Amino acid sequence: MPRENRKRGKKHKFKTTDETIPYASSEPQAELEPQVGPSWIVTASGEDSEFNPEAPFGYVDADVKAYFRTVDLQIREWQEGQQEHLDGDANVDPNAEKRMFFVAALSEMRGKEKQLATDPDCSIILERMAYSMDDFVRRVFLDSLSGSFETLVKHRFASHVCQTLFSVAAETVARETMGIVAPASEAASEGHLRTAVDLILDICKVGLNASSFDSM
Repeated sequence: MPRENRKRGKKHKFKTTDETIPYASSEPQAELEPQVGPSWIVTASGEDSEFNPEAPFGYVDADVKAYFRTVDLQIREWQEGQQEHLDGDANVDPNAEKRMFFVAALSEMRGKEKQLATDPDCSIILERMAYSMDDFVRRVFLDSLSGSFETLVKHRFASHVCQTLFSVAAETVARETMGIVAPASEAASEGHLRTAVDLILDICKVGLNASSFDSM
């Protein structure tokens, strides 16, 4: 009798251990499954939160900002001593001696014009530059922003750049209607540069098409 009791006791112990093993192995699998869903959702929402409508064309590099601060200092020096040149002939292309300086500045910001226009600091510098640009440089700058004016005029900072640029471009348009068209710079060899009249008309057509589409 004692031996039989011992054998039965051993059998019961093995059965209980065999039954608990599959239950123990299945529990960790159930815990891992719900963690996959939330982690995937967090990464998707994180990508959307990185978009900044204040910088629709991207951000300005720190080195470019530093360069345009030096440009701003030079422009301020010129504008402070510009009173003696304000009474000049209206039929003469103004600021002709500064052309090379602004052409060099335009080459530095080539491909970054829209980023600079939407930047809170650089947009102010661009406005100051617009007043000191000659007719040719204004045309180059207008042309560099072509195709994006619909977005720029609605932007918090770029809208002021556009307003200033259109204001000073009126002087260039007036001279062109009198047959005074600024010649292309020797450094500019990239295709045909449209006149300020053609550029402004193209901008107006885009604006009219956009407004008519919105009203529909």
